[in-house]
Amino acid sequence: MLIILAEPTLTTNFSATETITIVNQSATIDSYLSLDGARVPRQIRRMITPYRIYIERKDAARGMARFYALSIETNLFGEMTLVRRWGRIGTGGRQRVRTHDREHDAVREFLMLLGVKRRRGYLPVVKTGDQA
Repeated sequence: MLIILAEPTLTTNFSATETITIVNQSATIDSYLSLDGARVPRQIRRMITPYRIYIERKDAARGMARFYALSIETNLFGEMTLVRRWGRIGTGGRQRVRTHDREHDAVREFLMLLGVKRRRGYLPVVKTGDQA
């Protein structure tokens, strides 16, 4: 004996491909880079200007040779990160990373830290042709 159980079906005016498209367009997207056709949030877009600087402070009388590097980068989650590296010239130094939701906030902190270091005597390093 063969028993067939019928499941309730949903009848729509959409074709199969349209139904799949509607299912894939959810309000909660699990990835900023989804294939659902959703617009990519503004903060994930590439920065217009790359922010990166390397400055040094040297004082032979005090035996001081320090470096300080600042850069703004985008992490894998689309957030802006301010990366600070500092230490004695010739060493790896230390590093601190701070995450910002907006590029504007990261740039503001970048410029504030740069101003503090410039007031303390740090100067940009100028590369000559034979150092490149």
